[in-house]
Amino acid sequence: DIKTTYTLMQASQHLSERLAYPVGQLNAYRGLSALNAFSSQLDSALYYVDQGMKILPLIPNAQEEEINLLINRGSAYTQVDQVNKAIAANLEAYEIANERGFPAKASIVLNNMGILYRKQERYTEALDAYHKSLATKRQLQDSAGQANTYLNIGAVYTKIDSLPQAIEAIQQAKQRYLALGQTTSIAECDLALGHAYFDSEEFTKAYDLLAPLERNDVVVFTQDKVYILYLLLAELALDRKEYPEANRLLEVIKNITTSELEAEKSTYYKLLSQLAEKMGRPKEALEMYQLYVSHLRKLRSLENSRYRETLVQQFQSRE
Repeated sequence: DIKTTYTLMQASQHLSERLAYPVGQLNAYRGLSALNAFSSQLDSALYYVDQGMKILPLIPNAQEEEINLLINRGSAYTQVDQVNKAIAANLEAYEIANERGFPAKASIVLNNMGILYRKQERYTEALDAYHKSLATKRQLQDSAGQANTYLNIGAVYTKIDSLPQAIEAIQQAKQRYLALGQTTSIAECDLALGHAYFDSEEFTKAYDLLAPLERNDVVVFTQDKVYILYLLLAELALDRKEYPEANRLLEVIKNITTSELEAEKSTYYKLLSQLAEKMGRPKEALEMYQLYVSHLRKLRSLENSRYRETLVQQFQSRE
């Protein structure tokens, strides 16, 4: 578990310091930074990055390790949603990797930047970063890296409703994961493809991909992805007028804890309203519809707030 890992990493740090072994110290600092970032402990995560920077002159491969530390810094800011600072750290890492000839590191950083731009809904910049990362991964013959980036590209295209491009990118990812035999990643592709087909109103193709994912309980998704899977299946069941099945799926959703799926939660209330109406429960249908409208208003207010915050951060980053 994280607590045990943290304790062991601290022991490694103290032992390396006593032995005056800088490479061991640096590895411990990077590990401790990553663990603190995972726990959203920004100050501690950045402290260990700074400690690592101080001993870089003692490290044989200092140039590459500086890139790694900047990636750590970007991850720390990402975990607490300070996206512009995360982008700045990754940009610095990319410039160093590009100038000093570390293409593998450059491709990783570009992929990180694509994710960060996507968080800010800067989709053109996200696609540009992903495609640059993909080009480098092709040169390096990094099949797993290509698959991951293709999947990220598909997610952006799905978000902006460029669905043929989304489907093509996700299929490219799936082909590579099939060749690598990565079962969980193949399932991730099927979920993404099912989502894209659903948005394209190709409901049969969507169902054929999504239904087996629920049955194959060996597949492990994050809670957010489980939520999306059941939501899509519930919508498909409603479309097929299978109301008891839709009710079962929506009952499952009720017990799933998610982090950032505000838009999907509003869809959940909309489906509850539609199901209640179809099953002859008008009072419940109205109550769920009112929750749906209330949630939509909250979502729009949140989106406006995030948009204003992004503009302020972008302005401050230029000063």
